[in-house]
Amino acid sequence: AGDWRDVKVFIGTWNMGDAPPPPSLDAWIPRTGYDVYAIAVQECEYPPRPPHDTCESDWFGALQDHLGRNFVKLAGSSLLSIRLVVLLRRRLF
Repeated sequence: AGDWRDVKVFIGTWNMGDAPPPPSLDAWIPRTGYDVYAIAVQECEYPPRPPHDTCESDWFGALQDHLGRNFVKLAGSSLLSIRLVVLLRRRLF
């Protein structure tokens, strides 16, 4: 029938306590082994770090930087200080 693929999904959530993320997200988000990442955070409202002008942009940028250019942001949304972003392996986009 169709071309079926095994897709591995990483789903994670974290209460950030209104603090910026650490320099490395390696302890929480593995860089390999997954095709889709769905990451949600709560209490994500901290002063944005350059070059970002919003906390949302800073956080989404930190995730993109962590996973690298092989992943694209499929969707991202915020409600007050709750944020959800979904990143997809570029070759599946």
